[in-house]
Amino acid sequence: MKFSNFCHIISTENEIFKYLNNYCGMVEILLSSVMADRNSNYELHLLTTRQILPYFFSMNHTNYIRGVTLYLQNMIKLPVEVAQDMKTGMLSVKRNLMQ
Repeated sequence: MKFSNFCHIISTENEIFKYLNNYCGMVEILLSSVMADRNSNYELHLLTTRQILPYFFSMNHTNYIRGVTLYLQNMIKLPVEVAQDMKTGMLSVKRNLMQ
């Protein structure tokens, strides 16, 4: 039995497990998003942004839904040169405080 199947079966039987499993999924997306931004990982950044979007719909955050959807559309339509720069590490700014 796969872990995802196990989680689905237990979630139907136990509401607390369902809640905690959903919460852990949201925390995993959050940590992946922070890691993507810190490491300037463009693909992971877009993936985590897409993954968080259904949570905005389920919580009825219309401003976030509008903004994130528009952001994703604009990021997908970036010119090839800019998208290539993002993929090579120009997604975030890093500064060195030890000078």
